[in-house]
Amino acid sequence: MPVVFPEFEALFPQVMKKTPLALLRAFPTPEDLLRASRARVLRVLHTASRGHLVAATYAQLLDAARATLGLPGAQHRLRQELTLTLERLALFEQQMRALEGSMVEALGPSPRHPVS
Repeated sequence: MPVVFPEFEALFPQVMKKTPLALLRAFPTPEDLLRASRARVLRVLHTASRGHLVAATYAQLLDAARATLGLPGAQHRLRQELTLTLERLALFEQQMRALEGSMVEALGPSPRHPVS
């Protein structure tokens, strides 16, 4: 991120939260963000943040994307790497949920702590 869109982390210091991840999945580079329609970006923001971050955040994102210090050549080259990293993260999260479910199932209800 520091090479592609360094301003993103200033807007979203906790990049691993739902809204920043949704934005990065939909628009991995500032160029992608600038090319997207206003309606599409607002829809991603609204859905991921449950309506908490919309118009003001959109304006901040566009300003940051327009003024980015990210290297233009790096944006294009690292776009695929960032996309693949986000896909691996999603797979890892899915595997963790499956593993946790299997562990809960394997432990089963105990007399002291029934599963609710």
